[in-house]
Amino acid sequence: MLVRMSAADYRLSSFLDSRLLAPGMTAAWFDYGPLAVAAELIVPRPLHVIFHTGHVGSTLLSRLLDEVPGVLGLREPHPLQTLAEMADETHAREAYQARLKTFLRLWSRGFEATRAVVLKATSIAGRIAPDILAAMPEMKAVYLNLPAEAYITAILASPSGQADLKTFEALRHNRLSMRLGRELPQGQTAGELAAIAWMVERDNQEQARAAGGRRVMLLDFETLLGDLEGNLAQLLRHFDLPPVAARLVKSPALTRYSKAPEQLAFSPQVRADLMSRARGMHAKEIEKGLALIGALQPAG
Repeated sequence: MLVRMSAADYRLSSFLDSRLLAPGMTAAWFDYGPLAVAAELIVPRPLHVIFHTGHVGSTLLSRLLDEVPGVLGLREPHPLQTLAEMADETHAREAYQARLKTFLRLWSRGFEATRAVVLKATSIAGRIAPDILAAMPEMKAVYLNLPAEAYITAILASPSGQADLKTFEALRHNRLSMRLGRELPQGQTAGELAAIAWMVERDNQEQARAAGGRRVMLLDFETLLGDLEGNLAQLLRHFDLPPVAARLVKSPALTRYSKAPEQLAFSPQVRADLMSRARGMHAKEIEKGLALIGALQPAG
């Protein structure tokens, strides 16, 4: 499905999936073959990626980069999740690689004023980060993350985070079982499910860094907030973007909830207060999650 969108439409959208569809939008289905041919005619702009472990401020970072002159931000296009599912099917490898190449070219086309495109991946698509980096050797990436305790706390503090744990429980359970070489028992608590999610997503991050080397910048979200201007300046250099970090730290995006800026006020201080309350409310579950990580992580 192709949907006609303006640059302003992209800027407003938090997710490039069915949630962006609204009455009056022009949309139509096309066969893949002609679309793949058309994609080869695109003169691509530089395409960079925000990978992340989930619930670590990636939408905020994407919205901040939207304010860099010449940047077009694409947030979580649904085909990324479909491509990740194709990658899991060994018999579909050739079709997967062809479609990955096609969609990366489509995402790199931009508008006339676009200097670079910054694609924010869906967290669950982090498992194909090495393939994405291999398909576009000039691409650079940032991988947003949190340490285990902060990650588990952030997941438990968020209703959408806990829903995410259930949605992808089976996938993460299977991936961690494969990594450990043994089947994990069922019936984990919320804190333990968050721990499994952290281990799987951290493994995705390590594989991306191994595949991309210096092309992949690792960034702890709390470290980012601790020196926002300095870390944004480093990231802008990494992506070869204009040095406008001093402007970005004054952005209204820092006062709104990034996934629904039109609805909710939010800020780094509000987040810190929320995390503090969550540490008190979910102390036992956080402890269970950290204990599971300690039990499952290989020594060293």
